[in-house]
Amino acid sequence: MRSTLKRDEDAVSAAVATVLMFGGVLSIIGIMMVSMIPVIEELEGSVERHDMSSQMSLLAHQTSALSEKGMPGDSTSIELIPVDGSLEWQHLQSGMWYAATWHEDMSFRMRGALNFDDELEVRHPESVNTALCIDDLRLGPANPFYYTVPDWAERVLFTVAPGLAIPLGPVDVDLLEAGEVTDNIQLRVDGMHEINAAEYQLFTLASSHELNVFVERGDGGSTMVTPNDASPIDNTGRSWSVPLPAGTSRLHLISEDA
Repeated sequence: MRSTLKRDEDAVSAAVATVLMFGGVLSIIGIMMVSMIPVIEELEGSVERHDMSSQMSLLAHQTSALSEKGMPGDSTSIELIPVDGSLEWQHLQSGMWYAATWHEDMSFRMRGALNFDDELEVRHPESVNTALCIDDLRLGPANPFYYTVPDWAERVLFTVAPGLAIPLGPVDVDLLEAGEVTDNIQLRVDGMHEINAAEYQLFTLASSHELNVFVERGDGGSTMVTPNDASPIDNTGRSWSVPLPAGTSRLHLISEDA
């Protein structure tokens, strides 16, 4: 058997040229990628910074809008939609201590006051803690104030207590017996109302605003009236709202300064 082999110089040259051209194209692409990667990263970082800045500005605006709704203690909500990622609130992990004091060289600390569990930690190393009083900050007509009148009361006098959430119109006061509304009183802001407690059994007053309530039994007597905005240091003040009954009443004011 005879076979004739013939070398094709043109085909070899074409194959070598193809390989060299492919290598040259890859080299050009590599050089372009090396030169473009820093530009791409810079553009990506600029976009991410812009998105983050926009997201923080949006969240700040939404937070401000949320804080301006309602009165302290009211329930309100707003939907926070981040540009990227998600937002979560740790309800049961409040690890920050909040400190406040009214006297020198004393410290009062509280932790766990901003979460929604039933535990609260208090520190007051200067003295022994035997009791803790917490004020109710739920203001607004949707959160009424309740006043339970004792069964020995004969007369109940009340007036509106000045405050931040005081309404422009009358204050709604409901008289509740066994949880049922038996009477409704429209109390003016500068008015006073008197109830004959003997006409009712054990009852409760539910008011849309804070009241100053006096409970009387018998004739005569005296009481200590706290100011509307008492000083946390010595309980002194500048104004009082006293529901005085008809007749003669005597007021005694004690002041260190004229």
